[in-house]
Amino acid sequence: MSDLFAAAGVLLPAITPGAVGPRIDLFPLTTARALPVSKGLPFPPQPPAGFAYTWRWRVRLPERHGQRLRVLARGRMNTCLVEFEDGFHAVTSRNGLRRARP
Repeated sequence: MSDLFAAAGVLLPAITPGAVGPRIDLFPLTTARALPVSKGLPFPPQPPAGFAYTWRWRVRLPERHGQRLRVLARGRMNTCLVEFEDGFHAVTSRNGLRRARP
């Protein structure tokens, strides 16, 4: 099995029973991208441009409540990398985001 991965250029860490190795991220962040085109749509849907969301939560980052932000990357398990207008970055749940009113 490891020969198959080696032929593809993928290096797998050696796993020994009882050994504690480096942490492997099972859910890496992926860059935001448009959904694939279906046959019914004349054009592909585009991600929102600019700072199209606001921060909603007051429990986490309460000083940021109501500030505009944009999503830089979406991850699994409902996570995302966001950037606020002043350049501050945070990895958080997408439940804390709301679409900004125009």
